[in-house]
Amino acid sequence: MGKFGFLIFFFLFAAVSCSKEKSAGDSVEVLNQDEKKIKDAYTQIVLQADLPKDSLLWYFQKLEVLQSKKPYFTALNELSKATYFRKEGAYLSAITHYEKALEGLPENDSATDYAFVGMGVCYRHLGNFPKALGWFQKSVEYGENQKDTLRLAGTYASLAQLHFEKEQENEARKYIERVFQLQKNKEIGKPYFIALHTLANMEAKKGNYLIAMDLDRKGMILADKAGNDAVKITFQDNLARCYFNYLKDYDKAVFYFKQNLIIDKKLNNPTWIADTYINLAEVETARENYEKAHEYLQEAINIFSETQQFNNSLKAYAALKRIYEKQDNFKKALETNEIYLEKYKKHLNEESEKSFAEYNALFETKKKEKELSETQLQLREEEFRSQRKNIWLLLLGSLIVITLGIVRYLQIKSRLKQKKLQLEISRELHDSLGSQLTLISSISDSLKNSAIILDESISKKINTLSEFSENTINELKNTIWVLNSSELKLHELKVKLLNFISQASEAQEKVKFHFSFDIQHDVQLNSKQAINLYRIFQEILNNAIKYSQAEDIFVVVEQAANHLYIKIRDNGIGFNWETEKNKSLGLANVQQRIMELGGQLGIETSAGKGTQFEITVKL
Repeated sequence: MGKFGFLIFFFLFAAVSCSKEKSAGDSVEVLNQDEKKIKDAYTQIVLQADLPKDSLLWYFQKLEVLQSKKPYFTALNELSKATYFRKEGAYLSAITHYEKALEGLPENDSATDYAFVGMGVCYRHLGNFPKALGWFQKSVEYGENQKDTLRLAGTYASLAQLHFEKEQENEARKYIERVFQLQKNKEIGKPYFIALHTLANMEAKKGNYLIAMDLDRKGMILADKAGNDAVKITFQDNLARCYFNYLKDYDKAVFYFKQNLIIDKKLNNPTWIADTYINLAEVETARENYEKAHEYLQEAINIFSETQQFNNSLKAYAALKRIYEKQDNFKKALETNEIYLEKYKKHLNEESEKSFAEYNALFETKKKEKELSETQLQLREEEFRSQRKNIWLLLLGSLIVITLGIVRYLQIKSRLKQKKLQLEISRELHDSLGSQLTLISSISDSLKNSAIILDESISKKINTLSEFSENTINELKNTIWVLNSSELKLHELKVKLLNFISQASEAQEKVKFHFSFDIQHDVQLNSKQAINLYRIFQEILNNAIKYSQAEDIFVVVEQAANHLYIKIRDNGIGFNWETEKNKSLGLANVQQRIMELGGQLGIETSAGKGTQFEITVKL
């Protein structure tokens, strides 16, 4: 079942890309160089489902400097970025870009349907099934209006998987039957494979293992007929797991896993090869052939290390711990866990530094491009005399002037506002980076408590941990962006708060968030108002997550006249306000920020009775 998850969306997007494209961008028109490159990147990132990861990154980086005055090509640029983030697992970022893309795409355009499906995929991975269902239904409406049966079949197959995950068997079967009807006499079509595999999983989950195995065998035969080894191994993997988990026929399980290994190596997919080694190790562990199991796991760990797949290597280390535990070698099991956590921590640090370096490089590139443009304008006014020499001289001069200006500005600011600057830096580090690290710490604690028990839970939490590491860097970018913006809309603050709550929900599964933000008038905020309001929410919510032991957290924001009324309440253990208000840096920052906004703060809390913050701010 593991490999099929990767192929699901490969099938879906590859299927729809094979259908006729009716696109506004296909009309006869003269395109400039940037627009041609945007269209090329769209073709590669969105339409090519099997684009290698390095090529995907290369095309994405090109998009950052491509521009068009035509809304359609701006939308294609956003759609391509959204697809990149979705394929990288950054679903919240992907949703933001999909929303921007939809603003500029016509209703009857094929690219619009890709955005519908992409939004559905993102919300499905985020666990928001109602929203995922809504976007998939939009895709169905598009396919029906365009009478595109291939697109419909692909979306129906995705809907079948969605309902299967929601444990809505009847709905899942309904969509599977629709796929089979649309793909009649096309049993080697990709939507058919998805539906067949989903049906096999449903039967296995119900305990109908023999039926599931027959469906898997049928899928293997059809995959051979289609000459599609990548599809065949998904059914073959399921068949091997049925023999291993349900029938306890270890010999046949090993046989089919080894058949998969042959194909994995043929396709030269390191991830699949390592996964199959882990599967073989699990069988040998069940046989109590620990030496052979250890050999297989070492092969998997070597592959994951060479390909820098630290998230995936967690599966191998977890399996290795189980071997040591079965041998009652708990010391070795603990050492294995500590080695992995140390390596993973190092990886997170490297990724954070890399992300910051990439952001800084992009910022410097754009700055230099602007300076170069100004220099070229001056050269044209001087009739391009000594063009190359003057370009470099003027560029160097501009850099020197800018550098001296920045140094001078910092010197003046340092002398006049040194104390205030130190306080602001301290507060921003605590509120921004500190809040993200709080969430990371919460996930790490949960991981340590459940690491030996639940493999799938561990994998999910480690993936979440990686995403929050990325978000720490994004928080720095967000701060720079907000502070450099003269005005922001109130709805933008709402989106940022909703994203933060979504991330917090993933970090703390036992806490249920209730969020309401009623906007009567989408007023403008200055950058200071926006950053202060956002940090106030962060600090209060993070304190509730970390200390309150609450099961429910309620966030209600109402707008009336020119005021914003904020109420944040939890049903946790509460605290002593008089004791904490003078020694908590976080609470002090909340009070300070509300004072800067000219607002009022009210707090109701006591031990065992939860906490309620009431904030009034004039807009």
